[in-house]
Amino acid sequence: MEKLGEFTIENIEDCTYGAIVFDPETETDDGIEIVHWCGYWHTPDQEDLDDLKKELNEDDQFGLVGISDRLEYILVDGDTFREYLLKCN
Repeated sequence: MEKLGEFTIENIEDCTYGAIVFDPETETDDGIEIVHWCGYWHTPDQEDLDDLKKELNEDDQFGLVGISDRLEYILVDGDTFREYLLKCN
């Protein structure tokens, strides 16, 4: 299998789909905080989401291990994904 690079804010123009992860407990009148995001070159399927959830639950580099069970995920197309991320940056 070909090893693909990772999406960064600088190269997200190529992604066609994205998963935006948020913690519903951070919701305020101003909105909700995105705690993680993941770009995809293909429509993410259940296996992709399961892999992402597992990684966030097990890899403490993301700082989400203790709260991973309450995180929520939104799947969006590439244009919407870029729009969300550029607003947050």
